[in-house]
Amino acid sequence: SVASLHGGDLSNLAWAIARRTSFAGYIPDEKTASQLLDIFEWVTVRSVSLLEQKNDTDLLDYFQAPEIGRMMWSFAISLPHLLPHTIDREKVGTSFHEFALISLQSVASQSSMYGTEDLARVVWGFLELSDLEEVFQDPKVSAALGRITSIMEQSILRWESGQCEKQQRNQNTTQVEEPVHFNSFLGMPRFALKFLNQRVDTNTDDDDEPQPHEGEKSNLPLLRDLSMDPATMCKLAYSLSRIHTIFPEITCAWTFVRVAVRLMAAKNGQLLKENTPSDIVRLAFGCASNEVPGYRREVTTRLYARRLVQYLNQKLLREDYNFVSDRLGISPQELSTLVWSIGEIGVKHWQTEEGSEGNAYKKLRLVSNVQLLSEPQLQSLSTHFTVKLLHGAISMDILKSS
Repeated sequence: SVASLHGGDLSNLAWAIARRTSFAGYIPDEKTASQLLDIFEWVTVRSVSLLEQKNDTDLLDYFQAPEIGRMMWSFAISLPHLLPHTIDREKVGTSFHEFALISLQSVASQSSMYGTEDLARVVWGFLELSDLEEVFQDPKVSAALGRITSIMEQSILRWESGQCEKQQRNQNTTQVEEPVHFNSFLGMPRFALKFLNQRVDTNTDDDDEPQPHEGEKSNLPLLRDLSMDPATMCKLAYSLSRIHTIFPEITCAWTFVRVAVRLMAAKNGQLLKENTPSDIVRLAFGCASNEVPGYRREVTTRLYARRLVQYLNQKLLREDYNFVSDRLGISPQELSTLVWSIGEIGVKHWQTEEGSEGNAYKKLRLVSNVQLLSEPQLQSLSTHFTVKLLHGAISMDILKSS
């Protein structure tokens, strides 16, 4: 029974369900959704009981370092697919929030035992499973989030500045290198990806493309040394940006947005094409939501915006689907977020004749002659996402060109 399972078993069970529900277009029937949520709830109850037994020294007797992060990731990925198909959403949401809260505080108390990727999954899962307007009323939660976010930010900045690489060359160093070789990269095993031994050149092939800020290296370090999966970085950029929209004084998202943008825009969008559509939407939201003044934000946002529009225009050339959401492989809610985001960063809609759209991305022109959503998809949107979609459509001049 579930009551006899420990950390690794619970983590593997949650991960298996998440892998099933995270496929694009997966829509469970009410019975299946209810059954999967029941299993998830059993996992959370058992996990909470284990976590409540621990003290500051024996947490890892129940869970190995990656297992809590893997469970948080699994819940955050799966619940958006399952909750719309269950009746008692409030009860289910409460049990997951309890698990997320205990996990965050437990991991923060032993943060030195966790890798950057594990910490990122815990923070992202917590923020996705929690009511952001409520969690920051608890100073213990704010302190835990601040501690973990600071550790992750320092790790990313160390990699970006080349310190990880210098450390490996320095045979006299006494600092232990963070083991990243078995972490995922865009959801895939690192050892299977040969391009990770390459440097990422952030210069572009376009003469008029904005270039990195003065003092900012055009070459990023080796991808293999990056301690966080870029896909996780996109998720984290999204969730931390949501905090910024509620509490503007909290600006911790910008480092993750900036580095993720440099990665996704590099090599003319090579990594962008490898990323999932959902994470592409998340990073677009991060770009649009962070009001960081000055030249660097302008360069960063515009650099990514061009590559994003180029990617979207290529996707929208497909003729196997009649609606934008279907062609991009994203949900109606994600499309609303995407339209709002790219509208905020200056993208305009453009209806054009076939064959003339090749360089439209350079002028931030999204080329599409099909409807955004079907009528049933539009009716499925909540008021929040409907308003977001309308706001974005107005900003992009979609209504004028339709």
